[in-house]
Parts: sequence; structure tokens; C-alpha cells
Amino acid sequence: MRLRQAILALCIAAPNLAGTPVPGEGRFVRIETEEALIIWDEAAQRQHLILRASFESDAADFGFLVPTPGKPELAAVDDRTFQTLAATTGVAVLEQKPVAGYDATVLEVADAGALDAWLRSNGYPSSPELVDWARPYVERKWKMTAFKFAGGSPQVATGVVRISFQTPRPFFPYREPAGAGTRERMLRIYFLADARFRGIVGDYEPWAGAAVWSGSIDRAQLEQLLKLVRLPPLAGGGGRRLTEFEDRSSARRGGGELFFEPAADQSMLARPALHRLSGASGTMIALLALAILVLIGGSWFLIRRNRG
Repeated sequence: MRLRQAILALCIAAPNLAGTPVPGEGRFVRIETEEALIIWDEAAQRQHLILRASFESDAADFGFLVPTPGKPELAAVDDRTFQTLAATTGVAVLEQKPVAGYDATVLEVADAGALDAWLRSNGYPSSPELVDWARPYVERKWKMTAFKFAGGSPQVATGVVRISFQTPRPFFPYREPAGAGTRERMLRIYFLADARFRGIVGDYEPWAGAAVWSGSIDRAQLEQLLKLVRLPPLAGGGGRRLTEFEDRSSARRGGGELFFEPAADQSMLARPALHRLSGASGTMIALLALAILVLIGGSWFLIRRNRG
């Protein structure tokens, strides 16, 4: 069967493992951290998936595949995107290591066997597990984007890339080949839409991830974020509710994708605040602590003297 190459692009970095890795034979690729921003433009029925990850690998180079329901538009975006999101929700930013560049090829695949042949002939090692993983996407006529970039060091952190595509239901590519996911890793997903959303695996299975922050962002914050990811205003002017999810699971339960739908609970969600004491209250507490230390020290001195 024939494979049709749709897009070949050189960009400044590569996305995270929002699909599946393709390491060299006898080599390993381990995911250290994953981050994603999903922007759901409901009026346009268009999703924007912004990705970043860090890996540990002994391979000289490796690649991975990202499935999408239709032919995607690929674009490199500002590397400060996740720093801005972290500042908004209050999470520390993980260290990022630069990657020299990568090749991105969007494929229209006739069958899983043809994908296997294309991967092998273009320097992407394949396997029966990988072919089984790809088969449902091929059967649904999804497009497949192949990313490949040079490693060169045991740890690789990607830059940020945007993958935009039409879909009636926002999702994160969550399925993995058999045998993948044997160690705990962090998956962090930011979801920007008009309301608070929740994640489910497939059509009904509960997701191991959980919301850790959800709140409204003002127009200036939205404009800054869209500028960073190089997007125009969303259709209908939406996108004022941001929700952050964390998934620390090792093996990903369920055999489906991670879909998002409006949550029944639309309340705001915040992390417990760390309050700093200042002014008179802080001074009084400091003096009280000092008095307690003096009292303890004086008691110890009297006890020592009486024993002597």
C-alpha cells in the first residue's frame, strides 16, 4: 500500500511523547516528564495541542509518532509558553535542555504494514507492538506525524511545538504499545477552554490524573498566551478558563485515548496557599518563639545547676 507524505518541516524542537516512542533496536528511551497545553476552540471545532517533554535515552537518535484525526498544521511556538502557564497556576518550571532540530513528516497511512515498512526504510525502528499500536489509528484513517530528532546525551528535553487539527472531541494521545510505561513519570496537562473540563479514558473509564488547579484568566493573560503559541483569538472570543491536570501513573490504564468533556463541577480549584507573616503579627510570633527558647534554655541551666 502507498504512503503519502503530507508535510516535511524542520523546526527548533520536538514535542513530548503524546504518542509512542521509536527508539533504535537494543536502545531505550524513558520519559522523565511530559507537559501539554490543549486549547479547545469549540466554535471552530478545532484543537491546538502544544507539547513538551524530557527523556532519558542511550540512543544516538530516536523518534516518535503522534496520531491526529485529520491532517494537522505544525508550527514551532515560543519556548516560554509553559513558563507562563506555570506562573499562572503556581507550579515550578522543570529545567529544559535544547534540541538541535528535528524532522516532522505527516503521513497518510493505508495500513499498519505500510507504516511499518515506511518507518524501517526511513530510519525509524519498528516492532510488532508498534504496528499493533498504530492499527486502530490507521483503520480510522487518522493521519500520523513522525518526529525524529538527535539525542546526543543521556537526557534530552524538547522545545515546544504546536499541532493544530479539526476534531469534534478534544483529546490527548494516551494509548501506548504493549509493555510500555513501567516506571512512574509526570504527565502535566493544561486545558484552556470556555469552561472547566474533566478527563476520561475512552468513553467511560476513569482517568488516573486529577485536576490540581482551575481558574479564570483575564483577557491580558489570554492574549499573552495566544501570542506565545502563535495563534489568533479563538473563534467566538473564548478561552478564559484554564485547568491543570497531573497524572503520575506508570502503566496507563485502559486502552483508549484521554478525552476531555465539560465537568459537572465548575467551581474554581486552587492549591493551599503558603502565607507569610509580616508586620506586627510576625514580630509578636518571633518574640514569642524567642521567649520560648529562652525559657527552655533557662530551665536546662537550672536543672544542670541543681544536679551539680
